This record gives sequence, structure tokens and C-alpha cells, in this order.
Amino acid sequence: MREKVKTDQEQVFREFPVPKALRVMVVPAVISQLIVLIYNMADTFYVGQTDNPYMVAATSLILPVFNITLCLAGLAGIGGGALISRLLGQERRDEARKVSVFSLYLGILIAAVLSRFSWG
Repeated sequence: MREKVKTDQEQVFREFPVPKALRVMVVPAVISQLIVLIYNMADTFYVGQTDNPYMVAATSLILPVFNITLCLAGLAGIGGGALISRLLGQERRDEARKVSVFSLYLGILIAAVLSRFSWG
């Protein structure tokens, strides 16, 4: 099973034209963002049942903060992973190790800063 998944991923990057490869890679990301949006709408609906406009406003205001958090996580995780894979493909293991450590520390720093803001 793992061999088939690996072959399919290699096929996307090696054989597909760029527009088709982008569609294959973008569709799951769009679906995940739609799921986050639906969850937020459901949260707003259930919080709206309390008849407290401040709670509804807080639920609506947190979505951009949540999206920014996802973007920062993507910066450290996905961006770092892409750079690491390119460096490993070029046999530049020392630089890949440095990028790996930097991505790890960047993720820890982002989590610490966001934790600090959430504690007030």
C-alpha cells in the first residue's frame, strides 16, 4: 500500500503538467479550509442560541486569529518541510539539518508567543 502511495506522489510531481499538479495538491487544502469555515458557522449558530451578542461577536472575531495561526504553522511546518526536501534532493544534508532545527525552533517560538497572548 505504501509503495502505491509513494508512486502516485512521484507521478504527480514528475509526470503531471503544472496546472493539473496544482489542482491535485490544492483541492485537499481548499476542502480543509471549507471544513474550518463550516465548523465556525456551526459554532456561531450554537453560541447564537444563547442570545448573547458578545459571545457571537467573539466567535466571529476568532476565525481570523485562527487562520493566522494556521498560516504561521504552515510557514514553520510546510515551508520548512518543502525546503528540507529540496536540500536533501540536492544532497545538502548539513543545510537541511540547519533548516530542520530552525523550523522546529520557529514553531516553538510561535507557540510560545501565541500562548503568551492567550494568557494575557
